[in-house]
Amino acid sequence: MSGTGKTVLAQRLGVYAVESGGLFLQGKFDQTQVTPFSALAGAFSQYCRMLDEGQTTHTSKVALELKNALGGEVYSLAKVIPNLLQFLGLKPIESGSVQGCVDAQKRLRYLMCQFVDVISSFSKVPITLYIDDVQWADNESIEIIFQLLLRLGCPSGRRQFYFLACMRQEEFASDDQEDKASDPFCGMLSCARTFGMSTTTVKLACINEGTINTMISGLLCLSPRLTRPLSNIIYQKTQGNPLFVSQLLISLDNEGLLRLSLRRRRWEWDEEKISARQLPNDVVEFLVGTICKQPADVQSALRVLSCFGAKTQHRIVQTLEPKLDLPLIQPLEVAVAEGLLNKTNECYIFNHDKIQEAAYQMIKPEDRCLHHFKNGIVLAPHALRCKDDDNLLFAAADQVNLGGPAVIQDVKAGLMIANLNLVAARRAMEKSNYASAHLFLDHGISFLRKNHWRDHYGLSLRLFDLAATCAFAIGDIESLTILTQQIVKFGRTLEDILNSTYLLVCSLVASSRVKESITKGVTVLSQLGEEFPVDTSEDNFNQHLQEVKAMLCHVGDEQLLNYRAMADRTKIMVMKFLARLYSSFYLLLMLQSMRIATLKMIKLSLCHGMSPISPIAFTYYGGLLVARGNIKEGYRFVKMAFKMIDQMGSNEVSGQVIGMGTHILCFVEPVQATIDFYHKGHDAAMQSGDVYIALVSKLWHTNGLFWSSKVNLEAVKESYAHLRRLTKQYNQLTWLTNVSIAETSTLTLLGLEDEIDRSADLTGSHLFQFYCHFHNLYIFYLFGRYDQMILSAKEYVSLKTMVPFLLYIDSCQSFILGLASFWIYRALREPVWFDRGCCAKLEMKQWAEASEWNFKGKLHLLKAEENYSHGDFESASNCYEIAISTSKVHKFLNDEALACELAGYFFLEQGKEDTSFNYFMRAHEKYGEWGACAKSNDLFQFVQENIAGPDAFTAPASRNPPSHCC
Repeated sequence: MSGTGKTVLAQRLGVYAVESGGLFLQGKFDQTQVTPFSALAGAFSQYCRMLDEGQTTHTSKVALELKNALGGEVYSLAKVIPNLLQFLGLKPIESGSVQGCVDAQKRLRYLMCQFVDVISSFSKVPITLYIDDVQWADNESIEIIFQLLLRLGCPSGRRQFYFLACMRQEEFASDDQEDKASDPFCGMLSCARTFGMSTTTVKLACINEGTINTMISGLLCLSPRLTRPLSNIIYQKTQGNPLFVSQLLISLDNEGLLRLSLRRRRWEWDEEKISARQLPNDVVEFLVGTICKQPADVQSALRVLSCFGAKTQHRIVQTLEPKLDLPLIQPLEVAVAEGLLNKTNECYIFNHDKIQEAAYQMIKPEDRCLHHFKNGIVLAPHALRCKDDDNLLFAAADQVNLGGPAVIQDVKAGLMIANLNLVAARRAMEKSNYASAHLFLDHGISFLRKNHWRDHYGLSLRLFDLAATCAFAIGDIESLTILTQQIVKFGRTLEDILNSTYLLVCSLVASSRVKESITKGVTVLSQLGEEFPVDTSEDNFNQHLQEVKAMLCHVGDEQLLNYRAMADRTKIMVMKFLARLYSSFYLLLMLQSMRIATLKMIKLSLCHGMSPISPIAFTYYGGLLVARGNIKEGYRFVKMAFKMIDQMGSNEVSGQVIGMGTHILCFVEPVQATIDFYHKGHDAAMQSGDVYIALVSKLWHTNGLFWSSKVNLEAVKESYAHLRRLTKQYNQLTWLTNVSIAETSTLTLLGLEDEIDRSADLTGSHLFQFYCHFHNLYIFYLFGRYDQMILSAKEYVSLKTMVPFLLYIDSCQSFILGLASFWIYRALREPVWFDRGCCAKLEMKQWAEASEWNFKGKLHLLKAEENYSHGDFESASNCYEIAISTSKVHKFLNDEALACELAGYFFLEQGKEDTSFNYFMRAHEKYGEWGACAKSNDLFQFVQENIAGPDAFTAPASRNPPSHCC
């Protein structure tokens, strides 16, 4: 409830926090202002100002760490936090394109989290972020607060970060789910609690009669017995609303009904007159009466100020005064003296939002639009001339938009306002606030008159095209569709409609209408003169491949890095459409089409110059070559792509290039060190707002930790758990299924089958079924569940198809399938399984030639199983030993354990129990080091039953082997 003292209580807490050595950062949302992220920007700007003025320790360290953490994206964040560049000692740069990233809003969330992460890491004292009036918070600000809470405020977090928010009780949702759904902030809190966040709700109600008497007794320095009659009257008049109580006491003092008696040396009052005084039931009406007692010029100034919300910059007031021909500055000083306003170095602030509301109610409802419009028209010319004051620009646009197009009679004025909104939208987009930008553009379009496409085509196209961009960014697919239809209908050239059409294709993918997106994308490519071949046969692919190879053979590495830039805007859009089609083809496993899309992007880059999309094209091409066995050349082009993103600044695809390219590095460089590049891919993707690629990179990294045995399985389990939290946090529920499948093997080996998520729906997704069958194959093979293993192997093989891009996990799958195939062959004597095992061995041999470190041990283990299968026992024995020693030297603990175990089975079948026992003992030990408790226990039981007595060696922790997997 308004007026219950929420803000005062929070400010008192702030004083306590500062006096205790902590930091108290504060901001406030305003119902009537549209400045992007105003509250958060105010709080973090306050912190930067404190650092710049040397009010905190470790200033230089914080500055250095912020530069390292934010990199070139510091300028993106500085558009929201104005004091950041000054604190870091950096000069502002000219505003560039509003694009250059995948999702600017997600990028800003990430950068905000990075900012708070750094300042909290270097702060040795608690940091409290206080935001007032969160009932007026925009959705994007709430999302950033949510990310901050999850990153820094969870019980597992090590930083002392606290968040305090105030909102009106009537705005606060109850426990009812419908209320939570309608209130974004309360819905965010409810969601945060599901992540283990500890929250406390403090509800402030009106004060009771006894409390009022205690307060007045202390205020007047009289005993409670003497003040009780006055307190009873005050309570009856105000119903205990603290704001109403304080304002009424001030009013009684001003009117002489409550006065200090020098003769009696105490306060006295006229109970009869106070009791007889007629007061409104609502505090706003009472405040209106209070304001009406001020001089006319003060009332007029307050009415003007109320149009701008809770606070207004001095610069706005100074601009308005001469143009409106109204005295403002001097009357507002009187209002400050009367306690109605507070004045800071930068702005006037109403001492309570109810005072602002009261001043605004003094304007007749039918006149309010005109007042707003006059304010905006006065400010607009100054806002358009002044390029360094976004607040002035947003205020001007907001005021004319509140006035609305109905008050416009002059066509030129309407065009000026439409252009004002266009400029404001661009500034908002630079600050990554696409929701506000969309509103500005929507208002700008509303000020256009009939036949605007004919008479003012350029302005109309810019407004509609940017509005389509914003609609896509905020997920408003309905608006995007409508805007695109208008652009397509009235667009004069194909180039004019390309951007909105591209966004529509992207939205179709996001809406799971992948086939429709492919059809639309191929149609547009045809219109652009770039036919996508219907024939995707192997012969057609080979023809394209030979053409690309012929073009590349004449271009050296240095030439590629210094290649001319692509200048043809149409070709740039063709590259974007092809990259989007590649992703769509992948979702439908149209693998041949993926390869052809890759080759077409390479051709375009070589013929027309390098575009920001070219680095990912060369990454795809490198992966394609590696998949075809040319690892050296594939590695070369991936390294080239890495250099390209640094040289070209291809932020939009940098995360994808690093993430995908790391797979290829794993076929050449030691995998234990190389998988850390996935972290870089994650960070680069987050900085561009590409959450999808960021999570994929995180999944690839965790998979790499598992298959390389770089860390023990408990650490792998924690990494999967963290990834699971991230997928929920970013609402990437599709990837939650992928994570559930990937972590199955880890949980099973740890003996934690009860923690496996078996709720994932795999129907309709060949990709997920493929991975699920592989993990089942691996686990059933490892635990000797051979009947189930054979079924899983058959299902896996039935879904296995050609690979357009080789992932590191593909080598792991080939390795396990090869081992399982040799085992199945020995059991069933079906030649097809022996052939599959030999194919896996040949693949491993090829990879081992490029990286002995990663694949030599695996190759010799496959050779051992091959020799074992066709009866060459001496060669098999030698190969087992080489596999074991190589895996040990190359730090593949899991492979070493598996090689020891398979050697144990081999020698056991030869009747050499002592030798077999020694290998099983080593396998048991290595599985234990890796953390595979369930596997170690399973092997222990096998040895007890088949070789040694029950006391042969100590049993591991008691965890059960698997009964089933996915």
